[in-house]
Amino acid sequence: DEEEHAVTLFNYLYYLALKRGTVTSAAVTAPAAGKPAASSSAVVNDALKESVFLVMGRAVPEGDSVYVMIRDFKRSAHGSGPENFLIINPWTGYIYSANDPNCPLRDVYLLATPNNVWANIQVSARPAELSFDLLNVSEWRPFFGSRYPLPAGGLNTVQTDIEYVETSPGYALEIEKAVFQSIRNRIRKWRSKRQRSTTTFHPDACSVMHDLLPKLENWKRSGNPEAFENGGNDNVPVDQSGALTELQRLAQDKMKSLLRTRTLRGFPLNVPFTDVEELLTKIKTMGIHESKHPEVQFVMAVRAFPLYNNILSLWVFLGTLEPIPGH
Repeated sequence: DEEEHAVTLFNYLYYLALKRGTVTSAAVTAPAAGKPAASSSAVVNDALKESVFLVMGRAVPEGDSVYVMIRDFKRSAHGSGPENFLIINPWTGYIYSANDPNCPLRDVYLLATPNNVWANIQVSARPAELSFDLLNVSEWRPFFGSRYPLPAGGLNTVQTDIEYVETSPGYALEIEKAVFQSIRNRIRKWRSKRQRSTTTFHPDACSVMHDLLPKLENWKRSGNPEAFENGGNDNVPVDQSGALTELQRLAQDKMKSLLRTRTLRGFPLNVPFTDVEELLTKIKTMGIHESKHPEVQFVMAVRAFPLYNNILSLWVFLGTLEPIPGH
């Protein structure tokens, strides 16, 4: 399964890179039928332009596995050190710097793109100890080169071409409203079994969190602290802990008057939208609805961000507002 996830993720990221112009299409660089095969300079040009790679290696705990690696353009467009690359676990979606000693990908054997395959012949296979200079044949041995050029017509897939269609914003809004209503109704149903319990949602707090969720989506896509308007260095990524800290800071600032007498507790949840019932099950296990404070008010916000092929990035914030004792 890891291999299939990796190939699917690679295809999607490669498609996005083609749109941005940060990779070279094999169809563009490969020679037409009947024309001379690719020259060594063309192979070099392709290697320089690659920014998305399929990585074959050894990971913990999977063993032999396939990951995806992308160039971190926020650091460098040409650097070959591990700090300039990000490694993605295609199964979990977690992203690691290639320089991170805690990255579960322990050894790198091969890098592959639609244009070539490179074998790692360096002394070390650890990502953090590698140079990713694909032009250095003493470090990476290319399968295609001057001695064995790309076949005439290039490398062609044996599968049907994947068509990526942008998801309609209207569809995302429709799902967003449906999920919001489903969560609200289900929380009320769960709490209806309690004696003398009311379930109300604070409209102002819900509105604030609704406006903040796009910042989390921007951070998730870019890792950029400027997504939170903190004026930080945009070359320094914000980790998950930092993102939550910034969300808390912004929420406290925008709800300053409200939080003088109340305490806000809550969390954001990000999932690829597939099924409402599956999402509701996950929310129920988190127990937010079980607050026993007689004056509790709930805070909820839902945002759906369209990607491609009706895939949505869904953010849900759930929390409680409880009066501070003595106020």
